[in-house]
Amino acid sequence: MKLSIPVLAVLAATASAAEMKACSRTDMNGSCTSKTSLGKKTGTWRSYKWSSSAERCVRVCNGCTSLGYRCGDYSNSNISFNKFIIFAWAGGDGPENTTCC
Repeated sequence: MKLSIPVLAVLAATASAAEMKACSRTDMNGSCTSKTSLGKKTGTWRSYKWSSSAERCVRVCNGCTSLGYRCGDYSNSNISFNKFIIFAWAGGDGPENTTCC
């Protein structure tokens, strides 16, 4: 089977997408949600796993308080937070323009 160049490009882009997975209980248990696109998501979570890609970072918030941001792969198995924001570093918002409130 021979794949065309557009199909290969789509497969490559999908494989390198950033993903934030957040779960309602510690150790990535309970009800989980995922987000791969830029923007914010709100909920009540106790653990997360961030899989980064080029030029994408995530800020983790509890209310209006920033708990920090990560640009490389990272996970936390015991943390309380209620919002995360996926943002573009290069040519995008950057951490100084990505606030919790």
